[in-house]
Amino acid sequence: MIRRVLALFALTTAVAMAAPTLEGPTTAKVGAEVAVAVTGSTNPRDFVTIIAKGSRDGAFDAYVYVSKPGGIKLQAPTKPGDYEIRLMGSAPPYPTLAKQALRVESTNATLEAPPEAVARSTISVRWQGPNNPHDYITLVPKGSRDAEYGSYGYTAKGNPVTLLVPPTAGEYELRYVTGTSNATLGTSPIRVTPSRQEPGLISVTAANGLGPDSGVEIILDASGSMLQKIGSQRRIDIAKQTLNTLTSETIPAKTPFALRVFGREASSCQTDLDIPLAPLEPSTAGARINALEAKNNAKTPIGASLLKVADDLRNVKGERLIILVTDGEETCGGDPAAAIEMLKKDGATVRVNIVGFAVDEAAIAATFRRWTDAGNGLYFDARDAASLKAAMSSAVRPAFEVVDTQGQIIATGLAGADPVRVAPGAYSVRLKGQRTAAQKVSVREKETVPVKF
Repeated sequence: MIRRVLALFALTTAVAMAAPTLEGPTTAKVGAEVAVAVTGSTNPRDFVTIIAKGSRDGAFDAYVYVSKPGGIKLQAPTKPGDYEIRLMGSAPPYPTLAKQALRVESTNATLEAPPEAVARSTISVRWQGPNNPHDYITLVPKGSRDAEYGSYGYTAKGNPVTLLVPPTAGEYELRYVTGTSNATLGTSPIRVTPSRQEPGLISVTAANGLGPDSGVEIILDASGSMLQKIGSQRRIDIAKQTLNTLTSETIPAKTPFALRVFGREASSCQTDLDIPLAPLEPSTAGARINALEAKNNAKTPIGASLLKVADDLRNVKGERLIILVTDGEETCGGDPAAAIEMLKKDGATVRVNIVGFAVDEAAIAATFRRWTDAGNGLYFDARDAASLKAAMSSAVRPAFEVVDTQGQIIATGLAGADPVRVAPGAYSVRLKGQRTAAQKVSVREKETVPVKF
């Protein structure tokens, strides 16, 4: 039998893909953690955000990628109102793939503390509040702007919180502040009275700027905002000049050195290791630095860059010093605080310093300071070329902290810089981020105690 094909036709089988869905709470207190579950077919770079109800399609605020390990957790806004949790596509125009209504409700905090305290003493502050991640209690002069901070302690560390009283007498205010946006949820007045004792001084010096077997990594922000000018110069050009001075004059040649840069591509969260860890050669480093350019519309992946540091400096056996230079906040959904905690758990000593370059928002500066506190480092504010050079030079020097007999950090400073003032008493002085043993000191009125490491 001869079989012939009498007709042909195309058959297309359609496979219906389930539309992505998200599930989260319908109400949340201001600043509270919001856990969101996403199901369905999604790109790993799709992300979830919380934004005001009625916002245009494609608009988003702080966000988390659906692929983030540990699940999707965002912070509720700090202003009560109607919002939406949105699942958004990974590429412009960032289409909304799914959404759910979220009502953010107000909440308050209360503080209990003595109405008066003596300058340079410590006080215990009892609090009631939401205790959201990174919420803190701070003591500031009465009338300070929102997000300004003084001595502070995290609510997560317990109740009450112990705070150091400022050295200057006057009218002050205790504040309960949210850790995400530095919004004040509660206040309590307090008067600081003069101390009956004159302070003493602790002067700290260190033999070397960096400990033995140490390594330094600079993380430079080259995003679009660095194209803005200060005077007649672009921020990126000022930063390049400062880095050239740092690598040719401040950091000793042959010091293990690495340079990471982010902001290379528009609408990208790319972060690149421009100079892999190697003994510093000033001329080679200078050539790479001079070739750097900022890019318009590039994003700011601070968290992702910090996560890369563990691998960048994996061969450093001593202190790992990281200096982040940036003029803006995280915009890639990363978690810099968590990245710093991971670095600290990696086995070696670590110190994370941040230089905020032309940072105008007090809330961003406050966040940077909390990150550096967590990373055994310091925050430096730079407004122009001269202050950026000074900040970068200081960021390389050893930092120290003075601890009282109760374990409270009552002062911090830089080795070789001005002495710190403390009330008479017994203390321990230790270098931040290094294994060097602490030194015990006894401070008397009007006397200077030298400490040498």
